[in-house]
Amino acid sequence: MRCAGIRKEAGQAIGNWGLVSALLLLVCSCDRPLSEQFVPRLAVHGLLVAGPPARPGVYVNRTYAITEPFERDFSGAEVLIWRAQDTWRLDERDTSYYYSTAELEARPFDEFRLRVTKPGLDTLYSRTVVPDRFSILYPTHGDTVGVGDSLVWTRSRFCKGYYMVLKEETREDTLYAAIPIPNESLPGMPYDTAVARIPMFFLNRENAGPFTLHLLACDTNYYDWIEALARNRPGSDSAHVTGGVGVFGSVVQCSVRVFVRRDTSAIQPTGCALLDRQ
Repeated sequence: MRCAGIRKEAGQAIGNWGLVSALLLLVCSCDRPLSEQFVPRLAVHGLLVAGPPARPGVYVNRTYAITEPFERDFSGAEVLIWRAQDTWRLDERDTSYYYSTAELEARPFDEFRLRVTKPGLDTLYSRTVVPDRFSILYPTHGDTVGVGDSLVWTRSRFCKGYYMVLKEETREDTLYAAIPIPNESLPGMPYDTAVARIPMFFLNRENAGPFTLHLLACDTNYYDWIEALARNRPGSDSAHVTGGVGVFGSVVQCSVRVFVRRDTSAIQPTGCALLDRQ
């Protein structure tokens, strides 16, 4: 088992689907009747990863009407992140809708706030509380696993749910599975007070070899955002942003490298019941 030590690999896992969700957000349009006038709002996508100091970034743009083109040049916004007495001003980077700042260390239980302003648009606010650390109990680094095995981990405090990302290393670290897991009891998937466990139904019967399994403990904001994406509702207002749309959240991550055995082909996965919850 290795947790914060695999920050680079897990950060890459976050980056891949985070960028996708950010782009989905930035081109979103408001679902309003044609009789109502469209009013653009600021749109953001920001994520803080707990652990050693890292350079945080926030994608900033606005919502668009169906007939409007997407503006890649969205400069001139003021983006601030603060924690207690510490404040970071984010600067425009290579793309004019991406803002980042000097390194900061996000610690468990820290509360961060975000404010984004741009002339002509309402001010956007959000806040996040970083979840507590946790650990993967099984599998451990180098284990051989199949769909008959279970993923077991200690539960994280201040965590709304988890995001399980499985990446296949033999095909240039290809994203294989990405599943939101609520931090609560589910029928047929028992939890106790300290440890969570789910069967590895997400392993494919046709694939075998080395994989990296990333498990991210998400705050309320980011878990709600991920679940909205899983239900094909990108850009929804469920991610706790005021004055605009999008998400500003935080995660704690653990990762482990495993070998998936080929005998999983004898077992049919039961399906993604976690995604079908109402």
